[in-house]
Amino acid sequence: MAKEGYMTGNQLRQYLHISTRKLKFLMDNDYIPHENTGHPTHKYLVKIEDAEAFNKRQHTDKKLIADLAGLFTSRTEHHPLPKAEVSEETLCEYRRFVEERFRTEPEALSVTRICELTSMVGMTVHRLIASGILYGTKVQGKTFCSKSTLIDYLASEDTFRNPTCEGCKELVRTFKRRKSNDTYNEQRRERRKLEREKKGSGT
Repeated sequence: MAKEGYMTGNQLRQYLHISTRKLKFLMDNDYIPHENTGHPTHKYLVKIEDAEAFNKRQHTDKKLIADLAGLFTSRTEHHPLPKAEVSEETLCEYRRFVEERFRTEPEALSVTRICELTSMVGMTVHRLIASGILYGTKVQGKTFCSKSTLIDYLASEDTFRNPTCEGCKELVRTFKRRKSNDTYNEQRRERRKLEREKKGSGT
């Protein structure tokens, strides 16, 4: 039994109609505020108000929906997730995010280094060079690519919508998770502000 005002992890899973695997992912990545009791039977404790808030978000917050889309395809879950629109503002934010990730890298990147950073295979990098998407040049028999054209490719709308390599997928997932958390925190701050104003007015 959970203490008053709280749900156990199992109760939360049933309340949200999600799998145990998805619950663990949400807890491990702090999508829902919770206490970790350390007990194997009732490992998680979640405030009812936080559970209700997340339940609303998982159906209405486009950024959260996009973040979780495609990560869980268990047959026990049949919740079609609408595609979130990708606004120009979001793409600009994502580009800044990618630029920051590659900030310490030199302008000339070897194919090997690009493969390390993005999990692309060398053949894919050479194909992107051949098609003109990446700018490449050979120096002493070794192929180097322009970092700026790599960022252009990674931050493009097509790559953002449909990342193909694991490194690209992880970039998009991390960005969406951070953006979703920022939105949620902003909503909480706004809610607390309204509560303080309400108390201050004596209503």
